[in-house]
Amino acid sequence: MPTTDTEYRQVYEGIVAVASHCDGAQTLDGVGFSGQDTLYGRRVASVPFDQWTDAVKTESARIALKYKVQIERYTGVDMAALSVVQEANNLGGSIRQGRDDARTFERRVKKASKIDQRRLDVLDGRLAFHWVTGDPDFGELLQGVQKLPGRFYNRDHKCNQVSVSQEAEDFALLWDIRVTEAAEALLRQPRAPKQEVFNVWLHKSGRIVVEFPYDREMVEAVRNLPGRDYQPPGFPSKCNAVNACQAVLDFADRFNLNVHPDAQAACETAQKALDASVTDAGTTAGLEALMEHVSRIRRPEDLPEVFETMLRQAYPELEA
Repeated sequence: MPTTDTEYRQVYEGIVAVASHCDGAQTLDGVGFSGQDTLYGRRVASVPFDQWTDAVKTESARIALKYKVQIERYTGVDMAALSVVQEANNLGGSIRQGRDDARTFERRVKKASKIDQRRLDVLDGRLAFHWVTGDPDFGELLQGVQKLPGRFYNRDHKCNQVSVSQEAEDFALLWDIRVTEAAEALLRQPRAPKQEVFNVWLHKSGRIVVEFPYDREMVEAVRNLPGRDYQPPGFPSKCNAVNACQAVLDFADRFNLNVHPDAQAACETAQKALDASVTDAGTTAGLEALMEHVSRIRRPEDLPEVFETMLRQAYPELEA
């Protein structure tokens, strides 16, 4: 039983065959496309099948039934017998996205000379991506290069300079960018191991620093961590300083943040001390551990239950 891809390839071969006989709907000779399909048919027939989008496949299958006589004459395949053609014609109308995609094919062909000007070169010891303003993928290229490590736009040379990285090499492959010999040599040089980035790490003050790209849900959640301060004096800008505790590790696990081993150990040690103080609050060591924890708490609702119990015992009037 033929596969969907096989049937679409038969549609493609039929459209290409009709396009090769089409005279631009100058005459009603039943050999090419009719007026409303002329431009579309020629556009999609001008590109390889592997460039057809899903919308183009569906729209081409839809119009193939209209030209079943010509296609069967040229290729020997009955379009009416193909399931993809039947399904496309049951949709009830033109697939406008397919028509839009076909126009994109034509624009890309017309701007092929612009695409050919993409190149990856070397400038001042760094990789430099070049393309021209008329490139049909200009917007996507710009968005992509802005995410590359070390990206800097050089206004004098009108190029985007980036650091040597696997991401930069992958970007060049993704957009089929020509790589010069100089850039190839730079890419092949040994690279220093990529440093691991930690979102949660231990500050010299003993407090925990939590850093992450802006996310509304994460911002709301980090505000609930014990002792949370936003960029306090002596800390990096745009960071959250919090007390070492199990809640920090739970927060990191929830949002898949990378925790430095020192911060992990500090949080675990603080939690163990707190747990010990709960069961051993009557001893000097337990009381000291409990009070050290309490001194770092800024919100009453974060106070441990054992501390509240001690307060009620010391001040019975609080129960009133």
